[in-house]
Amino acid sequence: VWNNGKFETTGTMLLIFSLVIGTLLGEWLDIEDKMEKLGIKLKAAVKIKNDNFFVEGFVTTSLIICVGAMAIVGAMEDGLSGDSSTLIAKAMLDFALVAILSSTYGIGAVFSAIPIFVYQGAITVIAALFGAVISDALIGQLSFVGSALIFCVGVNLVREKTFQVANMLPALLIPVFAELWNETGAGWFSMDTYGNQRPYTDDHMRIKGLVIYDENETEFGVDITPPTVDVDFDAS
Repeated sequence: VWNNGKFETTGTMLLIFSLVIGTLLGEWLDIEDKMEKLGIKLKAAVKIKNDNFFVEGFVTTSLIICVGAMAIVGAMEDGLSGDSSTLIAKAMLDFALVAILSSTYGIGAVFSAIPIFVYQGAITVIAALFGAVISDALIGQLSFVGSALIFCVGVNLVREKTFQVANMLPALLIPVFAELWNETGAGWFSMDTYGNQRPYTDDHMRIKGLVIYDENETEFGVDITPPTVDVDFDAS
């Protein structure tokens, strides 16, 4: 963000922690291998034997259309407000993308419709059920992490298998846990303005991690103690 003549960034540390922790979790679960096995089962189900690019096309296309920001934001908008315009626009883009990738990878790319249906459907249902705890900051952080993953997919298209992006997918869960951690008051760090929907009173201030905010969410000081606490503030 350009502010007062200089660039400012937010959420960088959360992005780093998300990628590191999420990738370790994904490597432990070996998601990439499971997706490849699903591709093999789909190939056997449709009785295609001579297509050597079926599995690669299925996995690559699935990752491209699943981890982008539009998939996350569009599904959340649909679940929160019933606005499916972003998902419709994304579906049009996905159709064109799958058509292009099918020319390279064959029919395997078409079967990416299965994971994207499950993925976006799950996000929409979760957003509809737990919309009260989903903040703009969380959506921004998920989009941030998703953009990093789509960059890794792009690198793989240029340099074969540089990143195992499927194993990095759990990185999308870390901002959710960070948000819940801060919303419940259990966390001591604030990567962004998490919790700014909390109610404030005129005689209280909230210490959120390292940065202190007054009742109007105005930053006015820094605290070096980790716990998140409420303290009385007497303006007089």
